[in-house]
Amino acid sequence: MNRWQQLGPLQQDVLIGAGLGAALSLATWSWLWLAIGAWLGLCAGWTHDLARKRRVRREHARKTGAPVTWQERRAAEAGQREFRLRSASHYHVRDHAVQRRARNIAEAQGMDVLNAVFFLHYANRRFARPHRDDGLGPVNLHEVLGDLWSAEQIGEAICRSNVLIEDGWSYAWEPDKADRHLDELAAAHPGFSRRHLGRALDWGYELNR
Repeated sequence: MNRWQQLGPLQQDVLIGAGLGAALSLATWSWLWLAIGAWLGLCAGWTHDLARKRRVRREHARKTGAPVTWQERRAAEAGQREFRLRSASHYHVRDHAVQRRARNIAEAQGMDVLNAVFFLHYANRRFARPHRDDGLGPVNLHEVLGDLWSAEQIGEAICRSNVLIEDGWSYAWEPDKADRHLDELAAAHPGFSRRHLGRALDWGYELNR
């Protein structure tokens, strides 16, 4: 390969322009033509080099599916930024959900069987959508409480929790009647803590707003 072929398109065009300018300068005895020739060669070389880079990008895009135009590149970059943000957000949400679940399980394991089951089962039922979104799914009550109580005890507590939850759905918010509603649920569902009776009512109040 000779030296001329080793030069890039931009360098070749600049030299051609300078050569033509030099020839015109000698013919007209004006050095202005040398400058004009070099400038025209530079412009031609820049245009040639830009066209070559575009051809290379198009060929690369044809083979790989990469964006070609600046609009496509901008759209691709925006998509990548959005993907990174969503990934970071999903990781944060999942990490927070894992920590919250661990705290809830530890708290439930310190309760009696009826309230422990209600505490976790209520969350499983009411917040089923967030469980799907964070990818964790509902808490397996027999798995996390099975070392403390028998399957029969847990199963019975689940049934009683369902009845309490569904009774809570029948209540609608009325000013100055919240304590009365709690007393009614406490009489109908002995053994549940006031806190959990309140949660059953809260779900009903939300449904019947």
